[in-house]
Amino acid sequence: MRLSKRVTNQVLYVCYMSQIEHMKVEDAIQDESWTNVMYKELNQFIINDVWELVPCPNSHNIIGAK
Repeated sequence: MRLSKRVTNQVLYVCYMSQIEHMKVEDAIQDESWTNVMYKELNQFIINDVWELVPCPNSHNIIGAK
């Protein structure tokens, strides 16, 4: 079976990213280029007015997981 060029490119991209992406948040925070990109992305939320910060309700967990 022969893979299409698109699928091949996607596989190669995922393999490439898995080599350079940080596996731990602690490692990523130490990388200045990563934090700059994250701040830039978060600022886009403010610029595009796509989110609103609201107070945390006392009766609910922010992230629920079991």
